[in-house]
Amino acid sequence: MADGGLYSPRIHPGEFTMLHRYAMLAWLSIAMTSGCATAQTPLPVIDLDTIDLSKVDGAAPVQAQVGQMLSISLTGNASTGYSWEWDEAAAAGVLVRERDVAKADPVKSDPVKSDAPPLVGSPSTQVWLFRAAAPGKAELRLDYRRPWEQGVVPVQTVRLQIVVH
Repeated sequence: MADGGLYSPRIHPGEFTMLHRYAMLAWLSIAMTSGCATAQTPLPVIDLDTIDLSKVDGAAPVQAQVGQMLSISLTGNASTGYSWEWDEAAAAGVLVRERDVAKADPVKSDPVKSDAPPLVGSPSTQVWLFRAAAPGKAELRLDYRRPWEQGVVPVQTVRLQIVVH
């Protein structure tokens, strides 16, 4: 097999071995990601250590560790003008709002068709994500109200006591 056959150790100009391909792939991966780490702020990861406050009864304070994530899912209907508002002052710097995500799970105009558009005016779910930032006690308070109506009692209020260690 000295004629450059299948098992020949000789590499002809323009040929790439698997080793060359892996080396090129590794180099491209490093080159493409080297500047990205500082350009983008990573989003918080919801993992198994995240406390789902939607499943808490609220009778006892929720215990969390510094750095731990807490999430809560709330149903609302923005088409009515109502929205959930976080009372940041009640959190006393112990909790920090990371982000919230509106989950598009409204009622479908045709429940049989999976690609049917959502029914106008149907409720949806908003997921709020918080981080336990510092040791202490805080109240997580969310009010469901119309932002422009001052002095009006909220339609609904969620209150949870949080203790961060």
